[in-house]
Parts: sequence; structure tokens; C-alpha cells
Amino acid sequence: MSGDPLAQRGPAPGLGADDAPQIVLQLAARRPGLVVGGVDAFTAHSLRAGGATVAYAAGVPVSVIAKHGRWAPASPVVLRYIRAVDRWRDNAMRNVGL
Repeated sequence: MSGDPLAQRGPAPGLGADDAPQIVLQLAARRPGLVVGGVDAFTAHSLRAGGATVAYAAGVPVSVIAKHGRWAPASPVVLRYIRAVDRWRDNAMRNVGL
């Protein structure tokens, strides 16, 4: 371990090796002046949702996104992570003359 006091503090209690994105996010959030209050409020959920959203917008099949994000291949949960990027452009009623 380095002499870096940020690295020595480690992640929030309860996080393990599979939580690497969460650990990196919390270590970065501990940098001076970046966070007011506790870093435990910062989670990697947004990173996961952002990755799924960008991949979907780029035309990646949902089954591939699910595999990469460690969701079950046919899981409907992955669809909850994919956000509407442009609600006007991605509107189902856009071309129906309303």
C-alpha cells in the first residue's frame, strides 16, 4: 500500500473486491474540496446506468449490454438502467402528427 492517506482510508464499510468501481468513486470523492459531507452517498449506480445508456444509444444489443453489466442475458432489469437521453428525439409520439 502506498503512503497516500486517501488510499489508506479504503472504501466504505461493507464493500468487497467486486465493488471496484464503487471503491474508486469513493476514493476520488474523498479528495479535498470535492465533496461536502460524507462520501457514502456517492455510489457507482450512475456509472452503471450511464454505461448501459450510452451503449444502447450506440446500437449495442441489450443482450450484450446485459452480459457486460453482469445482468442475466434475458433480465428485464437492464432495461431500467437504460435512460432516455433526449426525451424529445426519443419520443414515441414524435412522428405521429401530434
